[in-house]
Amino acid sequence: MTASNDNKLQVACLCAAWCRVCDGFRAEFDALAARFESTVVWRWVDVEDEESELLGLEVETFPCLLVASAGQLRFFGPVAPQGAAVERLVQAAGEAVLSQDALAQQVAQRLFNGA
Repeated sequence: MTASNDNKLQVACLCAAWCRVCDGFRAEFDALAARFESTVVWRWVDVEDEESELLGLEVETFPCLLVASAGQLRFFGPVAPQGAAVERLVQAAGEAVLSQDALAQQVAQRLFNGA
């Protein structure tokens, strides 16, 4: 992550290649990423392709978002695969109380900071 990205909100969408819901959501996710690229770092993560990055974190419902800010986890959980719903969640997460999910916190740091 570059220094200019340190203060940006970070959003990872955890999906699986075999998930048709994720397939249908990908275009909306990419549109959000393009629209908010100046303020948010976006990542599409295939849980099978990047399994080692997830440190054993279980994702049971797809799509699942992991949202962090300044290296701190803000949200981790399944979301409705709708651009407007994700946009509202991401905006609220920037001001949310920090999440207490320690493993998801470690995954966020690994995905966005390579730690």
